[in-house]
Order: sequence, then structure tokens, then C-alpha cells
Amino acid sequence: MAVTAKETVGIGRWDGAACVYGTRIAVTNVLGVLRLNRAVEKVVQKYHPTLTGRQIHEAIYHAIQAVARSDAAWIARETRKQKNATTVEKARARRKRR
Repeated sequence: MAVTAKETVGIGRWDGAACVYGTRIAVTNVLGVLRLNRAVEKVVQKYHPTLTGRQIHEAIYHAIQAVARSDAAWIARETRKQKNATTVEKARARRKRR
């Protein structure tokens, strides 16, 4: 049976932050170590020996999904702003014509 991100990455177990399921290791901590140009194997070996490579990959996947959701929300907000601005401009133009 395949392990899904929801089974591996828990939400709200460490000050409300996403963390690896069954641990108190935050996804942001895992990403921070990876940012230091560490290979997944090095992260497991040196920094988080209780994690598996699969858990680290799932943490990365969770972060990607969070960014995608955030981007989608931002795009929706900007689209609403543009529609509202267009509506306001049309109303002003109508008022000027009167």
C-alpha cells in the first residue's frame, strides 16, 4: 500500500506548524537542512536519523502543495481586485457622462 502525504506529514503537532507524522520535526526544519545543499541521505544520517528518505520526500511534497495552494489563493485575490477595479472604473465613467 502506498503511503500518502497525509499519512506521513502531520499538521499542527509542533506550534501549529506542519511536521513529519509521528515526530516533532517541522517540515520547515527539513527544508532548511536541505537548503544547505545536503543530500537526503545526509539529512537522515546527520540531522534527523529518526526520519526515512520517504518521509523527507513527503515533507518536500507537502511544502510544494502548500505553495501551490498559496499561489492559487493569491491569483484568486488578484483576479477579484482587477474585476472590482474595472467595475469601479465603469461606474466612474457613467457618472462623468451624466
